[in-house]
Amino acid sequence: MTINDFITTILPTHTVYTLVSNNDEFAQIESEQTEQSDGSPCMVQLLFTNEQTCKQLTNIQFTSYKPTALPLSEIMEFLIAIDESG
Repeated sequence: MTINDFITTILPTHTVYTLVSNNDEFAQIESEQTEQSDGSPCMVQLLFTNEQTCKQLTNIQFTSYKPTALPLSEIMEFLIAIDESG
């Protein structure tokens, strides 16, 4: 899914889903596509278009995290930056 597809999917609901731990930390994984200036992988936050996908990951890898809905307005600047960076 491209960032444009992602945005098109979430626009009608104005909601993005992510995984949040009991310590209010967002679930992150190492990027396979981008690196920091020292060559180490960048950490990327997991964002989803629906709650079901979040729930599937809590059963597989992120067992101590809970699916959390975020208003689109909270992450819009982040999504624009991703789109502009390609």
